[in-house]
Amino acid sequence: MAAYFRVENDLSIMNNATNQGVLPTYAASTAAALTPGANSTVQKTTTGVASSWGNGELAVGLRSSAGDFAFGALNNAGLVYGQLTAAPTQGTSFAGGYGTVLGADPTLTVVRWANSFRYLTPNYNGFEGSFIYAAKQNQASVPVSATSGVAVTTTSLGLGLNNQVGAKELGLKYAQGPLKVAYVASKTSIDSFCAAPSSSALTNLSGTAGTANNPCFSATVLATGSAILTNQDNKQSGLFGSYDLGGGWLVTGATQKTTLGQIGNLTTGNQSDRTATFLNAQYTTGAHTVFVSNGSVKENAAANKYNGNTSKFTGVGYNYALSKMTSLVARYEQFDDQARILPLTGTTAYTSTQGTDANNLKRVRSMLGINMNF
Repeated sequence: MAAYFRVENDLSIMNNATNQGVLPTYAASTAAALTPGANSTVQKTTTGVASSWGNGELAVGLRSSAGDFAFGALNNAGLVYGQLTAAPTQGTSFAGGYGTVLGADPTLTVVRWANSFRYLTPNYNGFEGSFIYAAKQNQASVPVSATSGVAVTTTSLGLGLNNQVGAKELGLKYAQGPLKVAYVASKTSIDSFCAAPSSSALTNLSGTAGTANNPCFSATVLATGSAILTNQDNKQSGLFGSYDLGGGWLVTGATQKTTLGQIGNLTTGNQSDRTATFLNAQYTTGAHTVFVSNGSVKENAAANKYNGNTSKFTGVGYNYALSKMTSLVARYEQFDDQARILPLTGTTAYTSTQGTDANNLKRVRSMLGINMNF
């Protein structure tokens, strides 16, 4: 038996603000509700996720012939079994569809849950499994953010002061020879983090921007004071696979179903019920690796304003190996978001330049960089 610990830190070489643990603050915009194609007078710059020490995976555990037992903020099977099987070269970065087509949790936004326990089985002839349980705490009297409609959390670990998302996840994987197959199912419960809307929060709990990948964003406008259901749950299940065809060819893919449950007692049915598919083909010869990926997400919830709409994703990429550990990388992706997977508008503090223009739903981004493995 061996004990171990892990402290992981995400950092950015692109923007200092992401490494300082804070994002720039801006005055509230008076152009909270934009006309199509208009620009807000106040914008929030894109800085990514605020970073600070120890903001990645945190774990302390024991390994033995009986498996791996760990506690902490642990990477889930949605990441290590799912996303990395479907998009092994891209991972959660550009052109892999993470957070748009595929996700590691029902909100498509996180790859780990705080306050969790994980058990990894030993590998038996290519088979292994993963189980995660994150204990939910919802007894804190947490103030509500008027601009986001989401309960404000604290960083204090004092008794009753820190609400936690509750989660359960089961992951199964088989990897033998050229074939890798994984199945992941998860369920999260976060009623504590959803606040009853007020007049100032209605714009963030409306169907204008669809679900916005946030369970606290409802597909239907909630009446002021409508209570958030205490049994509001969100579910996700996915089947992922990859096969090495030989000669440098690798094909991967996934199918995933995501359900965001009914959020308020004045709404009816699931706020979102999405089915997603993802396909990726990769070819490697010498120092060169190229790939092309394609995916789609269809909204099926009857209560969702965009029921029947489909969002489509395309990504391409190129890696040139400078050494065994370092590569020059280039990526391009586009996402035509007819199902409104991504939000069009932000809080009342700023508003996207896309406004609510139904004809301006295509997101495009590209990247050139250096990838270094350690």
